[in-house]
Amino acid sequence: MTQNLDTDETLQITELLTELGRRHLHYLVNEVAVELLKAKAPFSESQRAAVLRALSSVASESPEMQSQVKAFDYVLGPLLAPYIEDTDSPLLLRAAVRCFPFIRHPSPDRFAATAFRVGTFSLHEDRYEI
Repeated sequence: MTQNLDTDETLQITELLTELGRRHLHYLVNEVAVELLKAKAPFSESQRAAVLRALSSVASESPEMQSQVKAFDYVLGPLLAPYIEDTDSPLLLRAAVRCFPFIRHPSPDRFAATAFRVGTFSLHEDRYEI
């Protein structure tokens, strides 16, 4: 696994990937996200989180972009679900939750499992600390 990026590098990479997604979403999804988000891919948590943040940023920009990102659910949904359902990494979990529900697993059962995990994470008692 490669070394995690520092904060400035992560922000720069996220901005670059977001701009790539605005211009060439198919490339961001098929050539970048698919490769970086595979379970055994040799990339760091911060690199994976940058891709997830870029995808969520692109999807949240407009209804048109949201529908374009949603068209890739069959590719991205199965890659995203484990980052929400199974990860112990707060960095990856936060980045993945930003993608939901813009990107979701095409299987209703897996979608339900992911939605349950998002709800549990969002409503957990330690989220309301004052």
